[in-house]
This record gives sequence, structure tokens and C-alpha cells, in this order.
Amino acid sequence: MEPTTKMNNEVGKNHFKDVLMMSFCFFGIFFAFNTSQSLQTSVSGALGYLNLIFLYTMFSILSLFGPRIVAALNPKYSMLIASTAYFLVIVVNFFPYWYIQVPANALNGVGAAVLWTAQGVYLSRCALWDSRTSSKSFAETTSEYNGLFFSIFQFTGCLGTLVCGLIRLFFPSASNNVLFAILSAVALIAVIMLIFLPNVHSYESQSKNNDELSIVSLCETFSLLLRSRELLLMLPLILFNGMSLAFIVGDVTRDISKAYFGDAWVLIITSVFYGSNALFSYVFGKLSGKGLGRRGCCAVAFVTQMIAFLLIIFYPYHVYSKKWDYVVVLTTILLLACGDAVWESQPPAILQSFYGLDRERNAAIANLKMWQSIGNVIQFVIGITLKMEKKIVYKSTILLSMLTIGYVCLVYLDCKVHKIDMKKGESSLLLSAIITEE
Repeated sequence: MEPTTKMNNEVGKNHFKDVLMMSFCFFGIFFAFNTSQSLQTSVSGALGYLNLIFLYTMFSILSLFGPRIVAALNPKYSMLIASTAYFLVIVVNFFPYWYIQVPANALNGVGAAVLWTAQGVYLSRCALWDSRTSSKSFAETTSEYNGLFFSIFQFTGCLGTLVCGLIRLFFPSASNNVLFAILSAVALIAVIMLIFLPNVHSYESQSKNNDELSIVSLCETFSLLLRSRELLLMLPLILFNGMSLAFIVGDVTRDISKAYFGDAWVLIITSVFYGSNALFSYVFGKLSGKGLGRRGCCAVAFVTQMIAFLLIIFYPYHVYSKKWDYVVVLTTILLLACGDAVWESQPPAILQSFYGLDRERNAAIANLKMWQSIGNVIQFVIGITLKMEKKIVYKSTILLSMLTIGYVCLVYLDCKVHKIDMKKGESSLLLSAIITEE
């Protein structure tokens, strides 16, 4: 297809529905994946930790190769192939043996690296093309689309946890194999839906030099961190995001919810976190493109999570009435969810709008996912090395320090290096080096 034909085809489309379709495909895959992980009671603690180590290690390493794979296959087919790894890891729940589980989780890490890189590239392409025919800038459109995607994606955690809890409550004798069969079917349907996801060409597809502009080398993926001040300054916040999410869904539910309120509250707290996170993701996606902007959204996220960590560090449970304990723990979860909704959706949007070339955005998203997964591993290592009583206080102190450093770096980036809020004309400058705009 000729470059001008590709341009005409893409400009004439509304890619919002493509983002929506991709979001619901991810919803099906991760609803099945997250629920199956919650139901996996037959796996021992040691095997569960081993699975996580292999998954996130492979995720981190393969993120360097993700852009090359996505550039070769294109985002749609990359997501289609990579999503089969999630389907496979759900199916292997029928076989709770280490020599099956560990390789399957390692393969899942490979799939995750490709899947999330492809998702970021696909979404940024949709946002870029739609911004060409909209009054909104590329930066504003990426923020809105990322907010929409993550609001739908985060709801998988809420619904999956609720389904798991209801199953255990009303069908305590139900066979896990029957449930895994249902979840496998849900994941398979979601994977098949990806076949019908439309292809979206890169903006550079208009150019005669498209092949040169789209190639992403392994060296370029890694070197972007060394030569891009924007990515380097966002690194502390990206690491914090990976660490904090592992902390919230792991340590907060176990060390606060279960320790002080019992097993019943673990599912409630987890559902509240994911449900409110989904709502906040959508709200901040809208606000970031309007009066509040990315700068305001990030400030709100910093303040809310700072208050939440201070509550965890200083509030003494079982000292006041139990009513106050409930209020504080729910308030803490809501504040953490509010901040996490911004850190999950806006850093990808900010990075996507910093770079004019598709290959640079591809490499930036790969770096983001790699360092997020490294953050998960760091939090896991901290969790198993801290043996003292009330270690959640020490973890919260570490995370509060990381949050502060990350936010200070973000403010410096915004003020001295590159504005994180860009209007229509400013976003266009990034693309003018590739193709002269209308």
C-alpha cells in the first residue's frame, strides 16, 4: 500500500473504538488471569514465589527485545501471539507441578514483555492519528486514551476478586478444575477477539523512509535510557510505581487487612482498591486533558499517596475504636488507589508524547515496562529480606522516600527539561521532523 493511501485510510478513521476494543480484549484476558491466580490454592508458597521470580525476571529481560518484535510483527499480531502465553498459564493450573508451572510462568513473562510493549505502541498510534483531526493535542489524546484503557483494565482486579470471593462463599465445594476450565474459555474468547482488532499504521507510514524510521534495535532500546533525559528523570517514578503496586496488593492486604480485620476483609480491601482505581483512572484521563492537566493530576497523586503512607506509618490500630480503624484503612486504600491510577496511566501517556518517532515511543514503553517489573522484583526482595516486626512501616517509609524522589524529578523535568502538558501546536512540533503537517 502506498504511503499516501495509508495516510488517507488512517485519517478517515475514528480510532477511539479501536482503543475500546483493545481494552475489552485485555479485560477478558486479565479477568481470567487474575481470578485464576486468586483461586490457585494448590500451589505452595515456595512455588508461588518461584513462579513470580521467573515471570518478572523474564518480563524485565525480554522488555529489551520487545520493541524489535513489535516492529517486526506490528502491534496487533504481537498482542495476539503474546496473549496466548496468558491463556497457557491459566490452562497449566490443571497441572500444579513445578516442572510445568515454572516454565509456563517464564513463558508468561516473555509474553508480558511483548504484550505490554505492543499495547503501548498501538494506543499511541491511535491517539496520534485521532489528534490529527481533533482540537486536542497528541499529548491530551494520549492521556485520555490511557485513562480509558487503564480504567477498564483495573476493573479486572475488582471483578476477579469479587468473583473469587463469591465462588468461595456460595460454592465452597466447587472443583477448582471446573472454574479453571471456565476461565480458560474466557481467556480464549478474548484472544480470539484480538484477531478482529484493526491494524493501525505508524505515523511514519506516510514517509518514503518508513522502513528506516520504524526499525528498533536492541541497542536503541537500552541506549534511550542513557541519552534521553526525559526517560532518565522519570525512572524513579516508574520504579516506585512497580514497587508500590506490589506493596498495595500484597503487603497492605496481608499486613493490615488480614492481620487486624481477618480473612474476610482481604477480598473486600482488594476489591475496593481495584474498583476505585478503575474509577479514578477514567476521571484523571478526562481531567488530564482539561483544566487540571497532567501537572495537576500528578500533584494530586503525590499528595494523596503521601498522606496514605503517613497513615500506614503513624496510625496505631486497635488503640481507638474499631470504627475508626475501618475508616482509616478504607481511607488509606482509596488514597493509594487515587495515586496509583495516575502513576499507572499518565507516565505512559507522558512518555508517548515526548517522542516524535514511532520507534522511539516503542523503545520508551519497553523501558517503562521493564523498570516497572524490576520495581516489582525489588519490592519482592525487600519483602523477603525484612524480618523485623511491623516491617510494613519500614516498607512504607522506603516507598514514601521513593515517591518523594520520583515526584521531585518529575517537577524538575516539567520545569527545566520538557513540559509534560503540551497543547496542539506544541505536540505538532514533535511530528514536523517526520512529515510536514497540514
